[in-house]
Amino acid sequence: MELDDGISSISLPDSLEWTDEYDWSDVQQDIRQTIGGGLVISESSVLVGRPITLVGGDQVWIDKTLLDSLMAKVNVADKTYTLTLADARTFTVKFERSSNPIDAKPVWRKNVQDSNSKYTLTLRLMEV
Repeated sequence: MELDDGISSISLPDSLEWTDEYDWSDVQQDIRQTIGGGLVISESSVLVGRPITLVGGDQVWIDKTLLDSLMAKVNVADKTYTLTLADARTFTVKFERSSNPIDAKPVWRKNVQDSNSKYTLTLRLMEV
């Protein structure tokens, strides 16, 4: 699995799970009730905005060096990336910033984390 900005790429663990892969529909719907009690239903195809949440859980860890590289990319505004999944599917993505784009917790708590320290990872992206 890889996240590439055209200049540099970051290799991600292939075992990250796309947890919201089927929580999306290409057709979105807006429903409004009229003052007379009827419904106005509008449907349209949606081309972008699909969430791609990659979760490592308790068994898939990354090291601090990789986490620092991801955080450096998160801290760049208005950047688009190519995400290549383990099955070779590719998506054009941005970090999903409406919530925290990266959630990482140390596997072992200690006062000072070094470059070999391990973290769990949740990475929130969206297709653009």
